[in-house]
Amino acid sequence: MAPVPDSATASASRANGSQTKEKVAIIGSGNWGSAIARIAGMNVKTRSGQFEPEVTMWVKEEEVDGRPLTEIINEKYENVKYLPGINIGSNVRAEPDLAKVLQGATALVIVLPHQFLNGVLKNMKGHVEEGARAVTLIKGVDVRDGKISTFASLISKELGVSCSALSGANIANEVAADKYSESTLGVPSNGNEEHEDAEDHPEARLWKPLFETPAFRIQVVEDVDGVSLCGALKNVVAMAAGFVDGLGWGDNSKAAIMRIGMLEIHDFCLEFFPGTKSTTFLVF
Repeated sequence: MAPVPDSATASASRANGSQTKEKVAIIGSGNWGSAIARIAGMNVKTRSGQFEPEVTMWVKEEEVDGRPLTEIINEKYENVKYLPGINIGSNVRAEPDLAKVLQGATALVIVLPHQFLNGVLKNMKGHVEEGARAVTLIKGVDVRDGKISTFASLISKELGVSCSALSGANIANEVAADKYSESTLGVPSNGNEEHEDAEDHPEARLWKPLFETPAFRIQVVEDVDGVSLCGALKNVVAMAAGFVDGLGWGDNSKAAIMRIGMLEIHDFCLEFFPGTKSTTFLVF
């Protein structure tokens, strides 16, 4: 994981009230992006001492029933294509111009289909505010030139920002409907400067208040790579468990697949990402 840029220190002080409030931008507007925008929109209103009251959501413009999707979202407060039937809030504003979304934004929530990330990062360069911080909600890993990287490390490298990761067994429609869910927030570790309580970490003091609700609980660990990798690799185990169901092999076989699968995830992470922590696998 890349070291936390120095600019993050200045940005962190905003959360303590010594500078301007955090301005939230959601980069992505699909099913999961719209669901998390709804939560962020609710929380910035109730935590007005820390956040600006409006959340801007970048939407890749398209037409729905002959009208621009952004226009429909801003009129109905609903993403009728990707999250129909859910009111995402009157303070979540859809915007098709990425540069406008980033203007003044200090808290960047990046929640895109992974295949679009590289192109969007390229377009974000030169528009990110100094001292801004990011969090990725993208599951998966980046593989190129025979090397594997987490999306958090890619975002941090490309944009020069501190990047955390939020991941868990979350179905967007259930989160949007306020069915009980939980997720794990991985925040950057500052080398030997471990926090006795991870929730005291400056990144945790930004992202947890933005995301947590009574129905969407957040656990914090100082391990961005570990959270990113668990979020991606657990789906491989989930698929294997589904194969067991389909083949009719029974619950004992499925339990074995799940146990062995978690051990494989643990060993893979520690082998190829030695900075990950064994304790992460107990809380994810």
